[in-house]
This record gives sequence, structure tokens and C-alpha cells, in this order.
Amino acid sequence: MEPASLGWRPVFTSWLNILPATLTENHKKLIVELFERFIDPCIAYLRKGGLKELSPTSDSNLVRSLMNILDCLFDKFHDAKKFASYVTKEVFTWIEGMFLFALIWSIGITGDTNSRAKFDLFLRKIIAAGINDEEKRDFGLLDAVPPPPKPYTALLPENLTIYHYKFISELSEEEANREKPADAEEGNQYWEPWSYQLYNVPPIPKDTFFNEIIVETLDTVRFTSLLDMLITHQKSVLVVGPTGTGKSAYIIEYLLRKCDKAVYKPIFINFSAQTSASQTQDIIMSKLDKRRKGVYGPPVGQKCVVFVDDLNMPQVEQYGAQPPVELLRQWLDHGNWYDRKDQSRIGLIDMQLICAMGPPGGGRNAVTARFLRHFNTLGINEFDDKVLTTIFTKIMEWHISAKNFNDQFKLVIPMIVQATLNVYKAALASLLPTPAKSHYIFNLRDFSRVIQGISLSDPESCPDPAAMKRNWIHEILRVFYDRLIDDEDRKWLYEQVIKTSKEVFRENFHQLLGHLDIEKTGTVTEDNLRSLIYCDFGDPKNEQRRYLEVTNLEQLRTVSETYLEEFNQMSKKPMNLVLFRFAIEHVSRISRIIKQPRSHALLVGVGGSGRQSLTRLAAHMSEMDTFQVEISKSYTMNEWREDLKRALRKATETDSHLVFLFCDTQIKDESFLEDINNLLNSGEVPNLFPADEKAEICDKMRALDRIKAQAKRTGSGQRDKAKQTDGSPLSLFNMFIQRCRDQLHIVLAMSPIGDAFRSRLRKFPSLVNCCTIDWFQSWPEDALEAVAQKFLEETDMTDEERRSCIDICKYFHVSTQQISKRFLAELDRHNYVTPTSYLELLNIFSKIFEPEQIAEMKAMKNPPGAVKTVMEAICILLGEQPERVVDPATGQRKEDWWKTSVRALGNQNFLKSLLTYKRDEIPPNYMKRIREKYVPDPNFQPDKVETVSQACAGLAKWTLAMDKYDVVAKIVAPKKQALASAQDQVAKAEGILSEKRAHLRTVQEKLAILQKQLDENLAKKDELSKQVTDCKTKLIRAETLIGGLGGEKSRWMQAAKDLTQQYDNLIGDILLSGGVIAYLGAFTAVFRQDMAHEWNKLIEEKNLPRSASFTLVGTLGEPVVIRAWNIAGLPSDSFSVENGIILSNSRRWPLMIDPQGQANKWVKNMEKPKNLHVIKPSDSDYVRVLENCIQFGHPVLMENVGEEIDPLLEPLLLKQTFKQGGSLCIKLGDSVIEYSPDFR
Repeated sequence: MEPASLGWRPVFTSWLNILPATLTENHKKLIVELFERFIDPCIAYLRKGGLKELSPTSDSNLVRSLMNILDCLFDKFHDAKKFASYVTKEVFTWIEGMFLFALIWSIGITGDTNSRAKFDLFLRKIIAAGINDEEKRDFGLLDAVPPPPKPYTALLPENLTIYHYKFISELSEEEANREKPADAEEGNQYWEPWSYQLYNVPPIPKDTFFNEIIVETLDTVRFTSLLDMLITHQKSVLVVGPTGTGKSAYIIEYLLRKCDKAVYKPIFINFSAQTSASQTQDIIMSKLDKRRKGVYGPPVGQKCVVFVDDLNMPQVEQYGAQPPVELLRQWLDHGNWYDRKDQSRIGLIDMQLICAMGPPGGGRNAVTARFLRHFNTLGINEFDDKVLTTIFTKIMEWHISAKNFNDQFKLVIPMIVQATLNVYKAALASLLPTPAKSHYIFNLRDFSRVIQGISLSDPESCPDPAAMKRNWIHEILRVFYDRLIDDEDRKWLYEQVIKTSKEVFRENFHQLLGHLDIEKTGTVTEDNLRSLIYCDFGDPKNEQRRYLEVTNLEQLRTVSETYLEEFNQMSKKPMNLVLFRFAIEHVSRISRIIKQPRSHALLVGVGGSGRQSLTRLAAHMSEMDTFQVEISKSYTMNEWREDLKRALRKATETDSHLVFLFCDTQIKDESFLEDINNLLNSGEVPNLFPADEKAEICDKMRALDRIKAQAKRTGSGQRDKAKQTDGSPLSLFNMFIQRCRDQLHIVLAMSPIGDAFRSRLRKFPSLVNCCTIDWFQSWPEDALEAVAQKFLEETDMTDEERRSCIDICKYFHVSTQQISKRFLAELDRHNYVTPTSYLELLNIFSKIFEPEQIAEMKAMKNPPGAVKTVMEAICILLGEQPERVVDPATGQRKEDWWKTSVRALGNQNFLKSLLTYKRDEIPPNYMKRIREKYVPDPNFQPDKVETVSQACAGLAKWTLAMDKYDVVAKIVAPKKQALASAQDQVAKAEGILSEKRAHLRTVQEKLAILQKQLDENLAKKDELSKQVTDCKTKLIRAETLIGGLGGEKSRWMQAAKDLTQQYDNLIGDILLSGGVIAYLGAFTAVFRQDMAHEWNKLIEEKNLPRSASFTLVGTLGEPVVIRAWNIAGLPSDSFSVENGIILSNSRRWPLMIDPQGQANKWVKNMEKPKNLHVIKPSDSDYVRVLENCIQFGHPVLMENVGEEIDPLLEPLLLKQTFKQGGSLCIKLGDSVIEYSPDFR
């Protein structure tokens, strides 16, 4: 039968039969009359009267809850002897009052604040006069409610709502004699205001920690009273209310401090989306004793109270059930579970259940009514303004008193509380969560964090009320502003703070923060507010580490850089950071969070934004250790749990705090976040430690407990003594948990990219509720400026050119962010512009200019042989001389070219000296040595040299170019000289011939005498004729050679001219090439062309030299290499060739979006000669293959990469190499392997 058809009356009839035996039929008749008159109208009004329940309820459950409360109240009727002493008429009145009280706190307690106000009016109307036919529609009723048969005697007072009173049948002697203040709220004979219990509450002790403060309010008083009443009568309780209303705190406070600890033994469990039924059973069973065979429970004489927080968080499985909830339902329905190993029955005795949950929605699921029927539901609503003001006013009064501020600060207390309330309520109304802003969830914890931040102040750091108001502005920014993700929201909060300062503080915001107005415009802008920084490390003289406002940002930078240098000297993994203003702001924010007790951080930003590095630095500044897990190929839940054990032990062994840094890239299993969720909530991971390890922990805690006992100091020592345990294992392990909560700070680094972040926030609400959020925005202009300045400070260019390059680099970054939005709008494709892209741009620009790599070569202590060989050749051409050093092996002196090379590299004009080298005047002995020793050497070839140093490969190319040029210049010149010599000899021969002919005419008469001489001359003539012929032949050959070399000369002259022009345009072309490589790889051809054209125009406007028509292929492409690519399968279109150039020049590993398989085919063909290995993430042995390839320098192609990559690969993707034993190494998982420079 359906519950609606069955109704509540059969349950009620059964209940009547188990009432105390002392109640007569007349008493029962009254009870029946009350039920019949009130139940149906009240439930109908709850369902149809426009009331809103915090959690869905069933009619029979509401009536059952009412009867449960009556069971508790009727407890006094069980004693027949005592019952006989009661006045009969009074008993009837008591029954009336008890019924109304039970009605209010069962049916009337499930609604929200507005619903309760409506129910108050409705119930009073029914009690007084009923509801006639004309009024019933106004209340959503089908039937009228007749007037009471006779006036009720236990009437509620009219002054306040029905929720402000508790029913009293008899006053104890103590209550009767209790003095009430003159302004106390009035009750009557049967109804006493709950507020009476607040009048004797002691003030908050001065030495209390902020996180330990619970301010007693009307809600805490009545909630604790109801909870105590139900628990002591073994009734199951479900507490429902929004996040931050104190549900868990009230229950834990009651179970640990207010209930009878000799009787009630608590077990705490936090549910999350990943909680399983097995985990739930194991957690509870681990805390129970075996009573007898098959029966378990707490120790004899005790009762076990299981408190389950976030009851409705577990995910719903495919059939609509929540397995952990179903397990608990089996316990409540049948009183047993089953052993999962042998399926034997496990009986559960002396146990009861308390649960707490938020209203369904936003990742919280509706819990089955079959389970909820067992509970009395207590609703806790958001506190009203009056309650909030009371709570935080008392906390501020405690702070002002405990820190000994003077009386003028008392006037600031109501201002600060009201100002915080205004901003908090405005944020709730205006900053609403959306899919992109799923972390825009504000609750009272955020209100508390603002006040907690102010509680870090003292009279020295806040000497006047204005200083405390500035502190308030800073805390509002840290709690609310730092999580906002867009300019519109940040502007709204900025204006809200200005408005609140004026309306509540009665201060001009711009005057209050006038010292931040550097431009003296009279207005403190949002950008100026970035300079409002509070921290405890900004002043070296601040030995007490007080929380102070930073007045000198330059000094803060210097101090931060000192800490960074100190960290790098101590750490095996030094950090190469540029501490620009943006980084220092985030360091101070992280430092502020981990400085506060039990505070945790959620850092949200894209990769490369500095979340991890800045956390390590902030922890070092706060003198805390940092703990981080290392993912290996075999990393499973077991290794994760062992790491957690190490972290918790390390956090509790001494008084030093520990920062547990955990990144979303390390989430190999979503159950990791289940444990993080538990740590954030309770400081404990259930069932983490087996019995033997628990005993070891208890021994260590016992030793620490003894140290406390021996403390003879006053003040904190006395406080410690008051907190000593009773020495039992339970209390000692609880001490361990409390130390974990106090001394472990969890910092989560997550990326907002994709759906995983939003999904995890929904599944694990503690990520938002228990953490202060710091959203790492895109780098601002000053950050881009500082980083570019740092990278380009040693680049060989003029100051004007450097200034232009920095401006252009910044524009590249910002404009790519803009076009990425257009890319998404037009093509529905995401492109994320991260700081890593900006660093890539600067690295590429520096790499191709090479001064940074020249510096790297200079720093080499034992360079590779190829580097030494190339530098020897360079030194010879520059006319440098080697140093003579003693060879330790032989004792003989030898030439040491490396010291000379380092000296040459150290010359600031080294590159310029090569570019302006007098190539026409190279001494022959230099070239002879180059040709004999270096040019033939196969290891001197640039492609070989490039494997060890790209800069050195460029120097090898330059040396070979000088050789080729010298060949042309030195071989053609001798041929010209030979031709001139031959021509001179011909002229001389012709002169001699003319002279002899003249002499012949004059000496013919002497012919006979000189015949012999003539014969000799004729012989000479024949010889000379032969020489003339030879000369003519040589002349022809020389002319032929000169003609042939003339074309070569023209080609070389043109090449030299082109090279000169390319060198002149080098800065602009290389800058543009770097921008394309760093930013535009993900874009289509059209987008890439548009951006390159826009950037080229900017370079022209900045008057930087650049080619008239820029192409990436023309600047960085090599025709021979490109031809080889085409042969290997790369399409010959310019877009594909550009992709090839981007791939070969990028510092980062390429991720190829390759729907047609073209890149896959090309890479396989290109890298096949180098022993390419192809792997897939699904391969069982892919890690082993990868390790071998890294060691031996073989290329690897990973196919079928999905949206998520194995966390094991993160060190490789980030190229986190380090030197170990003189070798370059990398840690991949739990293996440290040598890293070959040839690996790709």
C-alpha cells in the first residue's frame, strides 16, 4: 500500500498502545483529539501553503517524529509513584503543552526561515480559533479547521514566535532560583524563552584559539537541548541546513564535550561523492568490539553514536540507490549487516545514528524516504542578521580584549561586523554560481574568515581604528575578491567595498587608502589595491612575525628574493623564479592562509602560473616543510595511503607545521580526493592506520602528553595542561587527530580547464567550504614586463630595440588571448594562453639570438668534446692563443684551449666580433690549421654538434662558411696573378725580337762571322715561340676559369648581400617567428595569417627591422630539410611546412592534432632511421619503453593521447631534469634515469 493511502493513523494507533501505563483513557482521549485536530491541517499547510522544506519529508515520518519527541517528554510519566503525586488537571495541561512543543519541533521545524514565520501565524490561529471556510483557501487547505472544543490551558506567549519558547512542566530548584536580567524576554507558567539559558554563559577565555570559539546563541541552545533529548532516548536524528550554519560543529561539540562521555562513544564519518558501502562498513566495524559470536557493539555499558556528515553526498548508482545510505538503512531496518568474506550475519547492538546534510541540489542528492523515515529531522536555517551580529560582535570583543587594544577600538567593532555582513549578503545576492563560476559559493565560513584575518592584528600592527579598517578591506579582498574570475565581478566587489566604507565606516575609501594612490589622482584604483598587502615576512626587523601592512614594496621584493635564494641553496630542486609584483602578491596570500590555524588553500590557475613554486616559497618563508607525493608507474591506493601516513606523522611529530601540496595532475584515482575531503573536514582519514601503527602513534602522543604535563610555565603552559588527555588510547589518538588538524595545511593546486574542476567541486564540497580560494588570474602587464626584462637583459641589442621587443612580446600574449575568444566563438575550439606560452616565446627568441646559450657554454666546467673542438677553431680564427697547462697524467705541459674559449665567450662583443669578422684578411696559416684539423673531422659537422649544443652548431656553421669563402677568395686570386705574369712575358719576348731584327740589318756584313751566333739565336727564337704558345694556351685557360668563377662570384656576392639583409632584419623576423611558434600552433591557417599580419604591422610601428614580407618558412626554413620532410610524407603546403618548423623549433614537446594521420605518417618516416618507438597510454609496458628511450636517446611517438594524461608523465612533460653524479637525470615515477640530450 502506498504511504499516502495508508496515512499516519495506523502508525499513531500502534503508538497509543505503548504509551506509559500511568496514562489513563482520558489522557489518551486528549492525545487523540489533539492529533486529530492539528495533524492534518498542519501537514496540509506544509504541503500546500507555499512553505519550503529544507529537505523533502513524508507525512508518516513527520508524525513519527512528533511521537518520538512525545516519547521523550512522556518519560516523566513512567514512574507510577511520582505520577500519582501530580495534580490531575496539571497533567492534562502538560499533555497539551508537550504536544504543541512536539508539533513545533517536528512538523514545524522542517521549513526555511520564511516558512517558519508563516507556520507560526498558522499554528497560533488554529490554537486560538481555528480556520473557517473563507480563510482556508488563503492557507491552501481543502477543509476548514473548527475552533477548539474548549480553550487550551498551555497557551504560548504572544511576544515572540513559537520557536522562541520551550515547554516546561516543572522547574528544577536551580531554574526556579535563576535570576533574570531586567530586559529578559517574558514567558509564562508553561513556556520559557530559550534565551534564559544564555544569560549565565561565561565570556570567551582570552587564551582560546579562534577556531575553537563557539558563541552560544538561541540556535545553539535549543539545538543542543533537542539533540540531547533525542540522543538520550535513543532516537535517530537528521540535521538539515545550508553549509556554514554550524550543523557539524554543534553535533561534534555535543558529542565530545556536552554528552556523558562515560556512556556515549562517538564515531565520526564524512561522506563524499566517492564514499562506498564497503568503506562505511569498515570504518564503523573498526571502532566496535565483538560482544559475542556474530554480535558487535561498543564496550559493555556504553552506547555508540555514529555521526555521518554530508549524508546525501554519495553518488547515485545506475538503479537510483546510494550504496552507503542503503547500508545504513539496512542497519536501522534490520539491526544487522553481513560479513563480506563469508556472508555471516553481523548483529549490531547499543548503537544509534546522527546524520547531517545540506539541502539537496548542487551535487547533493535526495535521500530515499525509506531511510529518512527513521529520523527526527531538525532544520537549521541561515542565521538572521541579528544572530550573525551577535556572534561576530562577541568574537571581535574577545579579540579586542585578549590583545589589549584600547577603548577607542570598541567603537569599531559594530562597524566591522556590519560592514562584513553587508558585503557577505551582497555577495550572496550578486555573485551567483554558474557552470563557469561553480566556486562562487559563499557561506558563513567566509564571514568567519574575514573576522579571523582581523584577529591576526595587534595594537602594534593596528595602532589606530583607521588601521583596523584598512585591515578589514584587505581581509575582504582576500576572502571574496581573490576567488573572482572576471573583471566585471571584481569591479562589482571593488565598488561594494567603496560603498560599504562610506555607509558603515563613514570613511572616504580613497582617503583611507590614500597612501596607495601613487599617481596622486585622488582615486585609489583596483590596480592600486594590489599594493594593499599584509604579511608577516615583509620586515626583517619583525622578529615576532606580526601580521603587518607592507609599506615598502621594493623592500618586500628584496626580502622575498633573499628567501628564494636561501631556498635554492637548501633545496635539491632550486626554483628559477622571477619575483615580480604579481608573484609576491600570491606568495603573501598563500602565506596568510597557512599562517592561520586549520586553514587550507585552493589555488586555481592554468599550468605554469606558479601555484606550486610559490607555495614552496611561502612554506619556506613560514618555516614550514612541504610534502608532495611522487607518482610512479605502480602508484596505487596503497602507495597513496602510505604517503598520507608519512605526511600525517611528519605533521605531528614536532611542533613544526607541514604544508601538503597536492596537484590535480597527481590525481591518479578520484578516491585520492575522497581522502583529501576527509582530511579537510575532520583531519582524519578513516581506517588509515592499522592497529599496530595506531599503538605506535599513541605511544608518541603519550610522550608529547607527558611533556605538556611537565610544563611548569604559566599562561600557555597552563593551557596545555588543561588540554592534557586522560591517557586512554582513544583520547591519545584523538590528540593525534587534533594535532593533524592544527599543524597540517593542505594546499590544492588545480586547473580550471575542462569539466573535471567543476565536477570535483560538486562531488567534494570541502574543496570550497574548507579552503580559502586564490584564483591565479592571467599575468598582468607588469608581470609580463618584468619577466621579459629579465629574459632579454643580456640579449645583444640596443636599449631602444629591447624596449620595443618587450612591448611586442606583451602584445603577442594579450592579443592571442583575445583571438582565442574569437577562435572559440567561430570554430568552437578552445585554446588556452598560459604563462608557459609567454616563457616559450622569450626562450625561443633568446635561443635563436643565442646569448643565453653562449652563457650556458661559458658556464660549462667539463664541456663535451664537440664543444671544445668548435671553440678551438673559433679561437684560432680570432687569433687567440691557448694556455699551457700541466697534464696531471703525464706531467708534461699541453695546450688548453677551453680556458681561452671561456675568456672569448666572456667578451660582451663576442657575437659582434664574428659578424664583423674581416673575412678577406684571414691569415693563411689560420686557414691551413682549420682545413687540416677541423674541416675533415666528422664530429665538426653542425648536425653532429647540434646534439650537444645548438649555439655551438651555429659557430661550427660560421667556421665552415669562413672556409668556403676563403677558398673562393684565395684560389681565384692566384689565377689572376698567373695571367698577368704570362702577359708580361709575351711583351718582353716581342721587344727582344724587334731588337734582334734591327741588329741583323746592321750586322749583315758580319753574317758569316756571326752565323754561329745566328743559329743560336734562331734556336732561342724557337724556344721563345714555344713559350708564347704555352702562354696563349694558359691565357685561354685562365680566361675560361675566370669566366666560370665570375658566375660563382656573383652568386656568392648575392648570398653575402642576402645574408647582410637577413642579419639587419634579424630582430623583427626572429621575434615574429618566436611568436608564431609559441602561440599560433593551435590555430588554423586563416587565424595564423591574420595574427602574423597584425603582429608584423606592430613591429613596423615600433621601427624594428624586419623583412618586408615575413614568412616563417623564409626565416627559419632550410630548403634541404624541408625537402626531406616532404619526401618523408609531410604535405608541401605552407601551413604543413610551418607546422614542421614549429615542431622542430619549439622547446615544448609537440601535441599534434592529427585527424587525417598526416603528422603520424611523417614522424614515423622521419624518425625511423633514429630507431623510433611508438607507444600508446593503454600499453602495459609503455613506461618501460619510455625509460629506455630516454636513456638511449631514441625518439618516442605516443599515439591516442586522451584529454587526461598519466600523472607519471608530468616530470617528463615539464622536462624536470637535474644533475646527479655529473650526469643529466630525470625522475620518472620512482625511477631516476639518465636523460639523453638526443631524446625526443
